[in-house]
Amino acid sequence: MHPLVSILIPLHNAEEYIAETIESALVQTWSN
Repeated sequence: MHPLVSILIPLHNAEEYIAETIESALVQTWSN
């Protein structure tokens, strides 16, 4: 079974942070 993760990132007037935020979420490691 493949792990499934949903990430919600609420932003308002924060376009300058979205790329860094997504990159940070993608490089996280978390083992069950």
